[in-house]
Amino acid sequence: MWISSPPNKSIFYVCANSRGRKAGVERCTTHNIPLDNLNAAVIADINSMLVAYSRDTEQFRDNLICKITEKLPDVSQINFELSELEKMLERETKKYSKLYDDYYDGIIKNAMLFERMSNECNSRIESYTARKEQLEAELKATTEHYTNVDKFVGLMRRFTKIETVNKEILNTLVDKIEVCEREIVTPDDIVQNVRIKYKFISQVS
Repeated sequence: MWISSPPNKSIFYVCANSRGRKAGVERCTTHNIPLDNLNAAVIADINSMLVAYSRDTEQFRDNLICKITEKLPDVSQINFELSELEKMLERETKKYSKLYDDYYDGIIKNAMLFERMSNECNSRIESYTARKEQLEAELKATTEHYTNVDKFVGLMRRFTKIETVNKEILNTLVDKIEVCEREIVTPDDIVQNVRIKYKFISQVS
């Protein structure tokens, strides 16, 4: 957003993409927000988290984890399914090995039967392996969310209560701020949402 400061008027931000279209960027609506209003929204949001953090740090951390992971797979369920897949993979691998031993030892004499059975066994191994890799990726991503929450909680220790927005606060805590267009709820009630995306945890408020 551009800073606009007309003579004898309040400073405000206006969306830069509303004035022209850059390569690969869609043109946005012409909307703006007074600097004072933006500062107030950011200060209020950060202070609300600082209050929750100072009141009960562990509860604050748990609440963040719940918000961030509410749409993610359950870790215990992933671990359970991985354990079951390991058992099935081990069983199929042993079965696959035994098929070859039985074929070359002459216990299985029908080549077509051996080929069909080994192909079926190999297909199951490939299916289990693919699912295992998928679950491991999901588990890694979910685990990273827990680590990121701890990183953000560590950043919160630097502050108690903020009175103004400055470069240190923004660079430490905030990743991105999105200013939405004003919404007219009623003629006397106009709402403009400000979404704050924090370092490591994105939007939580």
